[in-house]
Amino acid sequence: MTPPVISFCQNIRINVSNYTKLKEGSQWRSFKCLLIATAAIHDNLDILNPKYIPPADLSVAWDQKEKFMFDVFTHR
Repeated sequence: MTPPVISFCQNIRINVSNYTKLKEGSQWRSFKCLLIATAAIHDNLDILNPKYIPPADLSVAWDQKEKFMFDVFTHR
């Protein structure tokens, strides 16, 4: 049987459209809050931490997370 946390994570649909668009600078605070909340659900919160250094064994996953979040920032 699959542990509940793994089952939950496997059922999350990760898509750029899950992230809100920043239309005006005045929306920055709510955009940042939603960005952090969505990144946390997608297990991408560490990407937003400039001091985080991923372990060597996670380098492939880290590269994929970076590419995804770069896509988020260029499209949103």
